[in-house]
Amino acid sequence: MENNIKWYEDKELTIFFSTMPKVAVRYVVPSMTKFERQSVKKFPFICKSSLNIAIFDRKKEKCYKFTIHKDYCWNGSDIPRIFWRVIGSKSEPQYLISSCIHDFLCQRHNVIDNDRRLSSMIFRACLLEAGVGKIKASIMAEAVDLFQRTQNWKEVKQNDSI
Repeated sequence: MENNIKWYEDKELTIFFSTMPKVAVRYVVPSMTKFERQSVKKFPFICKSSLNIAIFDRKKEKCYKFTIHKDYCWNGSDIPRIFWRVIGSKSEPQYLISSCIHDFLCQRHNVIDNDRRLSSMIFRACLLEAGVGKIKASIMAEAVDLFQRTQNWKEVKQNDSI
């Protein structure tokens, strides 16, 4: 893809971004309403610019394209507190882009044809590219995939606004 950033490539996936991802932490400020404060607490991270993403699945020989729009908010990696010493907390910088993309895919299954396993592969690939070690990235991706098995990935959620 011309003029795009090849973010990751291996024998199964190639991931392209239109620009460098820009993510940030949202903070509560005194002028916020109660609803805004609750939103920041629930979804503390924000995408600061729109990000067009293209994923090439080499096994299926298929390309998926989608956009994470500016101001998309998400909750970060859901890592139980008991594992923070080993894995790290949800606010670890190397997890932010990975969790942004994965959370987006979990909310919009249809952009990757409801392929739960592909979402976990993308999550792992982004973790690896962020410098997370292979073992830790694989454990995190498998844990995420295990949890996602309990969610109904065939049912597309109607609420697209978070």
